Amino acid sequence: MNIIKLHTSNSTNDYLKQLAKEKKLPNWTVIYTLNQTKGRGQQENKWFSKLGKSLTFSILINEEPVHYKHQFYLNRIVSLAILKVLQDKISADFSIKWPNDIMAENKKIAGILIENTIKKEYIVQSVIGIGINVNLNAFPDTLPNAIAMKQLTGQHYNLDELLRELVTTIQDLYAIDSKSDVSKINVAYERFLFNKGKVCVFKKENYLFNAIIKGVSPKGKLCLLHENDEIYCYGNHEVKQVLQ
Repeated sequence: MNIIKLHTSNSTNDYLKQLAKEKKLPNWTVIYTLNQTKGRGQQENKWFSKLGKSLTFSILINEEPVHYKHQFYLNRIVSLAILKVLQDKISADFSIKWPNDIMAENKKIAGILIENTIKKEYIVQSVIGIGINVNLNAFPDTLPNAIAMKQLTGQHYNLDELLRELVTTIQDLYAIDSKSDVSKINVAYERFLFNKGKVCVFKKENYLFNAIIKGVSPKGKLCLLHENDEIYCYGNHEVKQVLQ
């Protein structure tokens, strides 16, 4: 892996995408910063981080084109890799909140933003942005549903070591290509799906509704059972789960 470490960066995803435009980068190039000032999450949400206390980095995958229909499989791999590393270090109730937030004790501990470059129906480049709350002791009042590794264990974690462990775990899962192993990945993602089988509140455009989470489609859409007993599947820009 090729790790480029920065002291400060507006956004590791933006930095990596610009660098990839300027020159040919090796597969699995990693941009890692101690201080991300304008981190982004899903649907243009901002990612909160503090100097030296949050792990914020981006990974470049540009080796083999993948058909765009399979793009959510990368979300599954990255989510499960983060989950595995955290579970090895912390005893807590972990889950994956669709589309790709990692939850610990029903609070957000990590987030993922994958940006794909698609040409002629094939993904030719993926930039995987990851943010993990590591050595934080507290969060602003505006983030009541956030939690950090240190808050769960009281321990301080080495960010460099954690980075290498996470990237290696993602690489290992990404290398899986047999149909049986791919099926295991999909099953595992479903098993850890946050609030699966429960009645939850969702926001669609300007109104709220109740529905039961049934699972995630092969293309990555969230499938919900509505009160009329019909199942509808939604993309990540169409509905948002409201945490209460």
